[in-house]
Amino acid sequence: MLQSGTIAQQLRINLVYWLLVLLVNTGSLLLETLAFADPWPQRKLWIALALCLGQALLTSALLWHTKLRQYSSRRFLLTTLLVALLFIIGSNLTLQLLVNPGQLVLTALFSQLDLQLLAFFVWASICLISQRSTQLRQQAAQADAMTLQLQQLELQSLQQQLNPHFTFNALNSLVGLLESRHFAAAEQMTEQLATFLRYSMNQPANALVPLTTELTAMREYLALQQIRFGNRLRLHWHICASTDTLQVPALILQPLLENAIKYAVAPAKNGADIWVRCDAEPTQLRLAVTDNGAGLPVNEAPGQGVGLANVQARLQQHFGAAAGLTTRQLSSGFQAQIHIPLPEAGDPLSSAELGSPDAAKARADDVR
Repeated sequence: MLQSGTIAQQLRINLVYWLLVLLVNTGSLLLETLAFADPWPQRKLWIALALCLGQALLTSALLWHTKLRQYSSRRFLLTTLLVALLFIIGSNLTLQLLVNPGQLVLTALFSQLDLQLLAFFVWASICLISQRSTQLRQQAAQADAMTLQLQQLELQSLQQQLNPHFTFNALNSLVGLLESRHFAAAEQMTEQLATFLRYSMNQPANALVPLTTELTAMREYLALQQIRFGNRLRLHWHICASTDTLQVPALILQPLLENAIKYAVAPAKNGADIWVRCDAEPTQLRLAVTDNGAGLPVNEAPGQGVGLANVQARLQQHFGAAAGLTTRQLSSGFQAQIHIPLPEAGDPLSSAELGSPDAAKARADDVR
């Protein structure tokens, strides 16, 4: 019936319960003394104390025994009532022998049987309720631990899906440089790619990193792409202040930037502009990647790609339904925006614009 982790708690409850019973019996004796002007019941008080001590010791032994035998609730209750009956008869017999050694009254053996049985029954009920409550808490804790473990496994699966996807696209970029005989750029890209891959693969699946760290990694990633595309890739940064206090999943922006390069920069002869924007509101963080390219192909709906689906799934795993990814086709370009809830309202954060003022003004209406 009892588990090893709960026996100490049950023994504490057992002691407190019988102390309360002793207080009730003592109070009852004192009230009778005052009401009927009887002599001070010293002898009865000693008897009540002895009975309480015996009940506490007996029930403690019973708890320990049932813990070892793993009794069911029904068996525990029946065992308690049997032990209580034997204790009541034995204690009454002992009192008779002490008070009247030569006289034995059988009916007196069952004196106050109903009240004492009730005390044991209430004790057993409290023990069972306490045990059930402890079991429910343990089951809830185990369920939470299992849910967390499943989330960790799913996050690991998502990251294992993302890393090969990114590596494949990066190697394609490297092959493009080699085919165009840009060997110096290919060598530089290989070194930077190795550094970036080492960073990306060393991140645990459940890692939350400061936004500053994420943006630094993304600048390194874009530096790789800048080697390939040169002036065709034009970057504009609009970053909120105090990014070191904001936490985001590691590499959450990389698929958004990869899509912008794939669909906006690569197909266009003159390349495209990419805006990376961060806005920290009182209740949520918004991260947007916007381009002025041709947008997604007609046969590909927003959010169907591996990268965007991966971002959405990771956000859901980390932050629940309150976080997510929204995409929209613009009149001249495409935007992907991440929104992450902030647990506590912070101070308003101003934006520091690091790109072209004129370009920022021209794109202000396109960025949420």
